[in-house]
Amino acid sequence: MHAVALTGSVTRAAEQLLMTQPAVSHAIRGLERELGVSLLVRRADGVSLTSVGAAVAERASIIMAQLEGLRADAAAAAEQHATTLRIGVLPSANARVMPALLRAFGEAHPDVRVRVLEGSDAEVLDWLRTGAVDVAVVAEAPDDLLAAPLAVDELLAVLPVDHPLAAQGAVPIADLGAEPFIMPAGGCAPLISALARAAGVRLRRHYEVRDTASITAMVRERLGVTIMPELSIPDDRSGLRVLSLQPPALRRLSLAVLQDAEPLPAAMALMSLTQVRSAVGADHHAL
Repeated sequence: MHAVALTGSVTRAAEQLLMTQPAVSHAIRGLERELGVSLLVRRADGVSLTSVGAAVAERASIIMAQLEGLRADAAAAAEQHATTLRIGVLPSANARVMPALLRAFGEAHPDVRVRVLEGSDAEVLDWLRTGAVDVAVVAEAPDDLLAAPLAVDELLAVLPVDHPLAAQGAVPIADLGAEPFIMPAGGCAPLISALARAAGVRLRRHYEVRDTASITAMVRERLGVTIMPELSIPDDRSGLRVLSLQPPALRRLSLAVLQDAEPLPAAMALMSLTQVRSAVGADHHAL
């Protein structure tokens, strides 16, 4: 289910798993029979998840992350000398923020192997709390986490390039209330909903979509407007008009470990490196 959810296709899932398509289909049908529900809606161009299927896929991603943790624990028990650091990351941070940080970490700690697991805000937070990862990128860290600032990400309105609001320099979120709205389902929905409530507006959710490329494609086709973190917006903005919200809205990303747990030294080293890089960046900006 995890591979099918990621690829949107039984055939592509089979290729990813190095299995035959009939074998994957048989496994899914067996799971549907065992659970007594339909997990997939089969179409000519692929498959989509039912609501139950989406819940099963989310649970599968957590299980996969926890399996990575079991493998790391087994390796440690077998007295393998290399340390493995498991990092849960948000897709936007993984694409824009983490590569440079991981390169610097690898240069400073060449003996540490790094495994990066990518998921939504809720998934990554759950992985950290259940021990599936050692450190995680989180937005607005809860009180049970020890956090180090990583990046500040602005939430931006994304409109079709010829939209009537596109000529504005910035867009009040209240102006988006009358528009068909595409809600990002990767984790920012609660923050966007809170902004709308603060502005006294109810967004018209016509779609909820997780994949950022799909969201921007739908905006280009004038199916609606959206709000996205700047880190999630692709470099190719053709057909799009990207505007600041009025007033501006920020999302603060942090690296975090559990407050009451004993974190891996490698996790604390990564967080310390984040703090050093943040301080250097602030000093450079001041100059």
